[in-house]
Amino acid sequence: MTLQPTLSKRWAVPFFTLWGGQALSLLGSRVAGFALVWWLTEQTGSAVVLSTMTLMFFLPQILLGPFAGALIDRWDRRWVMLVADSTTALASALLAVLFWTDSLQVWHIYTTSFIGSLAGAFHFAAMMASTSLMVPEHQLTRVQGANQMLQGLMTIAAPPVGALLVGFLPFAAIMGLDVVTALFAVVPLLLIAIPRPQGSAEREQVAGATPAAIWRDVRSGFRYIWEWPGLLLTTLLALVINMVATPLGALLPILVSVDFEAGALQLGWIELTLGAGMLAGGILLGVWGGFRKKALIFPIGVFGFAFASFLIAVSPQLALWVAMLAMGIFGIVSSLLNGT
Repeated sequence: MTLQPTLSKRWAVPFFTLWGGQALSLLGSRVAGFALVWWLTEQTGSAVVLSTMTLMFFLPQILLGPFAGALIDRWDRRWVMLVADSTTALASALLAVLFWTDSLQVWHIYTTSFIGSLAGAFHFAAMMASTSLMVPEHQLTRVQGANQMLQGLMTIAAPPVGALLVGFLPFAAIMGLDVVTALFAVVPLLLIAIPRPQGSAEREQVAGATPAAIWRDVRSGFRYIWEWPGLLLTTLLALVINMVATPLGALLPILVSVDFEAGALQLGWIELTLGAGMLAGGILLGVWGGFRKKALIFPIGVFGFAFASFLIAVSPQLALWVAMLAMGIFGIVSSLLNGT
């Protein structure tokens, strides 16, 4: 009877030390990202510039996302996260220096966004793989629930915190804070060992660390999706919804600054409602459990996204709270779709 608590402590202390450091780093990155978006909005007021930054952020994930998992299976996950976190910190440090010397250009933000997204794609895959090695199987569901809660809380907390800091601190200081929070992620990785796959599985990974083997793994993943009609349809619907929703998110700063003639604080409140909606949707799904026929959620989700998009379109003629309501609906629907 006393063995289980001992085992629980053994995995919980190192894992949640690592997890907490990553959470602080994520908060710093979200706040810094908010500040950069607002700086671009103030300096350029260009929808093209904001859309290009969004493209620079998502492009590495789109192009390398399918390969990241296959590569992570063959690499030391601890070192992958160390390199990724260190790269992100260096990019933020560079931006801090450029802000401080008043020499920042738009292309600098494009470049660092691309590099940060590239590092993030590998970091996410490594963290997910490490979780399954550090956490007992019977605790994985709870940890995944904690991860979902963390994402919702970050989406709620980061925008208003970013808006407040933009009002009180220079942009160089905000980038410096991102570097400091990144250290909370790097230091635990230097001290905590992450288990590696043992025995035959590890030998197969080493033997299969060739471009041909990696491509074979990626193709098998695509083939698995293609041969499962339900999963293929779900993937295509998610692709369409993301293609519609992403430009809306990228252009929110223009909506706030031009149409509502408001500032960073109002943008923070609008983005906060998105996080609140995501959190509410997750709680609703946890209590309700969803439809027995999972496919029913997709037409409801499409209608929800369409209705929220309509509210965003008409909000400049109505009021700021209409845009906030629309983002809340986006958050709820997104959480329901991702959880189903």
